[in-house]
Amino acid sequence: MAAKRSRGAGTTKPDGAGGAGDDATTLAPKPDEKNRTPSLYVQIADRAYYIWLDKGMPNVGAMDFWFQAEAEVLRERREQPLPHQA
Repeated sequence: MAAKRSRGAGTTKPDGAGGAGDDATTLAPKPDEKNRTPSLYVQIADRAYYIWLDKGMPNVGAMDFWFQAEAEVLRERREQPLPHQA
């Protein structure tokens, strides 16, 4: 079986070991992560993006969209009961 040299590392791997397919499986979300609430940052970024789209995608006002999204997301989080209280 021939060996492949990896880039830059100077190590060898047997044919069929490593490669792009292996990296993709390590990046897939774990089953329990699919049901988790996105992080606060991700929620705000998503909301800001949709506000920007609704406003016609202007080239100005990015911070205004972020602050509006932040206020909306934080208000929603305050209004939602905690999981152990539901």
